[in-house]
Amino acid sequence: QAKVPSAVYEPPKGQYFRHVVRRGETLSRIASRYGVTVRSLRSWNRLSSKSVIRPGQRLRIWLANAPATQKTSSKVVRYTVRSGDTVFSIAKRYRVSISAIKRANRMKTFDIRPGQKLIIPR
Repeated sequence: QAKVPSAVYEPPKGQYFRHVVRRGETLSRIASRYGVTVRSLRSWNRLSSKSVIRPGQRLRIWLANAPATQKTSSKVVRYTVRSGDTVFSIAKRYRVSISAIKRANRMKTFDIRPGQKLIIPR
């Protein structure tokens, strides 16, 4: 019998960030929040279908190679903060609440700086 080589894991191209799992979160909820599939989350984080995520666990969330303001899915927009931006002005531009931006980016304050990358939930 010939052996079939096992699949080699190759991370997607582009940037990723880390999501720290909170109590009560599921892969499905996390995937929905960032506009990715559960299957992708499992692949990126080498999780089997039987793996259980735990609070404090760090998951990689990959974002497509796209300009900062281009939609990467129907649920999320990546935005690069420009000089003069405020969380309020960005929220107004994208018609989302400032608390939604704060929550999506796990911000403790509303302080932002030019060049900072934000996730805008849609």
